[in-house]
Amino acid sequence: MPELSNFSDTLSAVSASADQPAVPKLLYSRKESAYALSISTRSLDGIIAAGELKIRRFGPRRILIPVEELARYARRDHTYLSQHPDEAKVQ
Repeated sequence: MPELSNFSDTLSAVSASADQPAVPKLLYSRKESAYALSISTRSLDGIIAAGELKIRRFGPRRILIPVEELARYARRDHTYLSQHPDEAKVQ
């Protein structure tokens, strides 16, 4: 799946340190995920709360998001986000 590979490579390049070789990551933090989707962490939290993204919890506070979920979410259309709240309920 080339789309997933490119998305994973892009995220790896963003999160890679100069001291470490670039290793493709499978899970990303909230901050890395928000950056990859070009949204705020607050918007990401809303998406997670709405159940739009599957997450992995590690302990009571640590949330990581699989790269496949980020790619899946990025490929979707999100037209309902631009609708008025009352219009979104009707559909």
